[in-house]
Amino acid sequence: MNLQSKQTVAQELQARTNRVIANLTKALVVASLLGIVVSYLQFRAAKESADAALSASEAAIQQVQIAQDANRLAGSTASLNEKNNRAILETGVANFHLDQRAWVAAVSITGVPEINKPFIVKVVSKNTGKTFAKGFRAVVAVQKGRKGKIDFDAIHGMRPESISLLAPNGEYTSETTLTGENSNPHQNNPDQALLNGINTGDVQIVVWGRMDYTDIFKVAHWSTFCFSLGTQKTWQSCKEHNDADNN
Repeated sequence: MNLQSKQTVAQELQARTNRVIANLTKALVVASLLGIVVSYLQFRAAKESADAALSASEAAIQQVQIAQDANRLAGSTASLNEKNNRAILETGVANFHLDQRAWVAAVSITGVPEINKPFIVKVVSKNTGKTFAKGFRAVVAVQKGRKGKIDFDAIHGMRPESISLLAPNGEYTSETTLTGENSNPHQNNPDQALLNGINTGDVQIVVWGRMDYTDIFKVAHWSTFCFSLGTQKTWQSCKEHNDADNN
């Protein structure tokens, strides 16, 4: 083989080698690209899986919070219902007591001064309630004096009249003799001067008092009354000293 032939063969071998190297390089590049693609796909799949797990976790936490809120709401609702039911029951019981309890008050007064006749005042108290008034007792005071000079504190310390029990629609009459033989302390019967003082308003005669009792529900009650004799010798309710408890 001559030199030229050897050179030709060498060139062909080199060309083949170069092609093989080029093909191998391409294959390596393609393989690298495929590896990158696979790695990206794996990373994307892992990220999606992690995102899904995180979303599931957040959803589970939200469900737990919803359940806790529902439990708290149920507890609050139950507590509120209990309070409402208790309030309704207490209101019903209170209304029943008001409807069924005893109600005692002074309902009328009679007796006016006449010349040379005993002056006797009668105060009628009545139980207008539906049940008995227990332990009923009353204190009645009568005072004559100049207008505006009545001592309303005089009733304190007076011994009460007691009848113990006052039935529904039952009445109790308290009678006080102010003048004449049965008066205590003794006072002379009215004269014209007294009547003139009443007619002009210079003399004031006031009857006032207090009643205490207990209803069948063992609740204590009281009421006060006050009447003043007017210039026309008629009894009128006082502007004050008429009151009752709120029990």
